[in-house]
Amino acid sequence: MIRLDITNKSFGEKLIFKNTTFHASKGEFIGIKGESGVGKSTLLSMIGLLDNFSGKYELYNDVITRKNKEQIRINNFAYVFQNPYLIPYLTVRENILMPSKNLKFKLSSEEVAEAAKRFNIFDLLDRTPVNLSSGEAERVALCRAVLSKRE
Repeated sequence: MIRLDITNKSFGEKLIFKNTTFHASKGEFIGIKGESGVGKSTLLSMIGLLDNFSGKYELYNDVITRKNKEQIRINNFAYVFQNPYLIPYLTVRENILMPSKNLKFKLSSEEVAEAAKRFNIFDLLDRTPVNLSSGEAERVALCRAVLSKRE
């Protein structure tokens, strides 16, 4: 479960959130919609611990503090940005394996192959990102996020 009790979030003079609560349960799918500039991306950044706000953040009933924020982010969140941020000189397979190397856990060849098949990128594993369409690159980034084994 994620719960944000946002006392205040602003950019300069522009108040984005005031006395706002957001919560989501494990396994719940939520859509966030609204006009441009109302805070959709800001909310996602706060949920993913990428942006600070005044208030309280709880994850699985544990309060997130400045001391534990970085470790909680590493252990619990995988991000897929609008730009997939693939490393151009690595193969698709190496890009998918990058989080496992950084976080020091093993992924088997079978795990990578199975996930690549699910995302319809199995035939791309030995290509470099320069040779991918934007849709293919997005699927590689999604596959990488899913295989990063975050909670």
